[in-house]
Parts: sequence; structure tokens; C-alpha cells
Amino acid sequence: MQSVFQVLGVVFDLSEATNDVPALTVKNTEDRVKEITGRIDKILHEWVLPPAEASQLDGRIGFTGISAIVDDCLQNAPDGDVRSLEAVLEIDARTRRLAETRCESYMSGASMAKTRGGI
Repeated sequence: MQSVFQVLGVVFDLSEATNDVPALTVKNTEDRVKEITGRIDKILHEWVLPPAEASQLDGRIGFTGISAIVDDCLQNAPDGDVRSLEAVLEIDARTRRLAETRCESYMSGASMAKTRGGI
């Protein structure tokens, strides 16, 4: 009997279930995580979240998830000297990596509290 099912970008995994202990893991597929990460990167790059994009993302991750990721990145953005373009670009790159990590953690079901902290 098959223990892992994939439906509409979501994986349902019963492989750790036993007769004594029912277990179901639900997570997004790797493709969906990559898609969401790309969208979040675009939002961070453009510093804009148009209502249409927010609506599209709502079907992929809950809007509260988006705000949690953005809030987490703002709270944990690396400090640095912003008097040179190179320094600003380094801070931007580090914050993007943080956002990608938070998005992947969120999409895989980890709570933001468990993944808190800068890069």
C-alpha cells in the first residue's frame, strides 16, 4: 500500500504511521516551496506586495504566513554600515537568504519560533 500521496502541490505522508501510533505529515512539495521562495524573493527585491500578488500567494501559503516571514526578516535583518553600496548589497543578500530560509521552514511546517535568529 502506498504511504505517500501528492495532491495539488501538497504531500501527505503516512510512512511513519504504525498500528499503535497514527502519524500524518503534511507539507508542500519541493516545487511549491521553490515557487513560493521565488515569489517572496521578488517581493523583497521590489519592496512591493500588490494586492493581486498577495491574493495569488494566499492560495499557496496563508497571508498570515507571508506577514510572519516578512516580520521575522525585519526583526532579524542583519545590522551593518549603509554608507556604501557594497555594504547595502551585502545586507540585502543576507536578508534574502534569511527570507529564503524562513520561507522554506514555514512551508515545511516548522514554526517561526523554532527558526528565529539571524544568519
